[in-house]
Amino acid sequence: MGNLNQIYLPHPRAGGMGIRGGLIMALVLLDGCCRRPVPPCPAETPLAVRVTEDRPQARYLNREKATFTIEVTAGGRRATRGEVDVWLSRDGGPENIEKKRFDLSVQSPIQVAGAVDEPAFFLCQAWAKVDRAQAYGEKMVWYRAPTDLAPATIELTPDRPEALYRLGEPVLFSARVLQHGKPVTDGRLELRLSREGGPDSIAKESFDLACDRTLKISGTLHEASFLHCQARLTRESDKGHPVSTWISVGYDVERIVPETVMPKDFEVFWHETLAKARSLPEDVELEKIEELSNAKATYYRFSINTLNQERVYGFLGIPCGPGPFPALVFYPGWGTGSGLPGDLSITACGAITLMMNVHKYPVAGSPAEAKKQLEKYNAQQHVSNYVQAGISSRETFHFHSVFAGFCRALDYIRARDDWDRKHLVLFGGSQGGFLTLSIAGLCADRVSSAIASVPYLCDYRRSHRESDRTALDTMAYYDPANFARFIRCPIQLSVAFADGSCPPATVFSAYNAIPRQDKQIMMEPRDAHGTTPDRQAMERDCILRGLGLRW
Repeated sequence: MGNLNQIYLPHPRAGGMGIRGGLIMALVLLDGCCRRPVPPCPAETPLAVRVTEDRPQARYLNREKATFTIEVTAGGRRATRGEVDVWLSRDGGPENIEKKRFDLSVQSPIQVAGAVDEPAFFLCQAWAKVDRAQAYGEKMVWYRAPTDLAPATIELTPDRPEALYRLGEPVLFSARVLQHGKPVTDGRLELRLSREGGPDSIAKESFDLACDRTLKISGTLHEASFLHCQARLTRESDKGHPVSTWISVGYDVERIVPETVMPKDFEVFWHETLAKARSLPEDVELEKIEELSNAKATYYRFSINTLNQERVYGFLGIPCGPGPFPALVFYPGWGTGSGLPGDLSITACGAITLMMNVHKYPVAGSPAEAKKQLEKYNAQQHVSNYVQAGISSRETFHFHSVFAGFCRALDYIRARDDWDRKHLVLFGGSQGGFLTLSIAGLCADRVSSAIASVPYLCDYRRSHRESDRTALDTMAYYDPANFARFIRCPIQLSVAFADGSCPPATVFSAYNAIPRQDKQIMMEPRDAHGTTPDRQAMERDCILRGLGLRW
């Protein structure tokens, strides 16, 4: 694939810190004073914690029990003294964490078990203390809803596992239709190829499953883009509810360019916007969260003033000790926002953390109340989705004052005496990826590294061709593909080839616009929107590396 090799990320190890909806939610509350990083064990008795699950694939159906084995070794031998604190949590907490403490003189190795009853990540964390030595280990497993065995399932597979092709090279898609693990022998399967799922078909095939056993379709592209293969199964037994799915493969993905055109006054508009916001007297409000603050870190509800007499809200975590500390700023996925700090473990490891919500009010701690807040805001704006609020104008768009406020929040972090003047990392997934790319471009001289997973709203014109002209004109000022041109820091992206929310061609549009040569992108050819254990591990590793920390 020529110079495309530079964008491959070495395959990351599975497991890692739980990230759901773009937020890191792992909870590590270690005893004693804060330190960065945890001191190594004495050389003569190195301490290690290894956590393993009872299924190598680390995947479970809802309510199935997952059993974790925790082995603690000192000097390469099983530890027979000391204590181990174990936490089991859904998505890493911070709520409903099951905590246990074990005496290694009584039980070694240790086994713990649990389950969750809905699609989520289930995290086992273990912290061992033997004499003065300390060590940490964790394992994440993935729960999903049980497959409904009544409908059939369609499996689509391209003839290259990496799903990457050069222009004009044919791809052969193979399909399998299964029910109860066996081939379906009734109904009709339709396969269709198109450029990026558009209305014009490149190839179409129809199969009678009663007699056809070879279900294949072939096609190619002659322009840098993604070729979509869509499948639709129609059977009488499905009662008018056909089964459908799709996958895609990339063609010359490193040559995909944005269809969104940068406005001629793009730079001037944002320069004037930020200058106006920064001319406002800074008004930062901090409210200590007593129930979360501990010997390792202090947590606050945070807000700062922005344009239009509005405020942006979030949560600030400050490690104990004199510092200086690196800083992580992370942005949430689309939705009601978070009423609790999104990360506690990174703060406990010795980093300032700032999690910013996109809503212009303090988000309630209760998910039900947060939902009501958002419904009220949407009703006031006469929209069904806050992303549409004020889209008739670049100055009234929902994210106008939000972007300005987020840049002011970075200025606040950089002005703190306990910041290390070196590490300022941005992270987010989906909507958080959209924000990460945008703020990394707006504050290019202030950010040291960034991680944007499956970023949302990239190359907006490409994926919203039917939108009205006013919306397209406004979004051009907020498109990550335009901000990407100004990014100057090392950056890691991820893309899923079956992602309908953040289509892969739009992600590559933004990625290819980034001028840095050391940028990286993790490609997941078979995955859709959301997150995966491999992606979580990559994100965790990039964050810690960017901060100069380790567990």
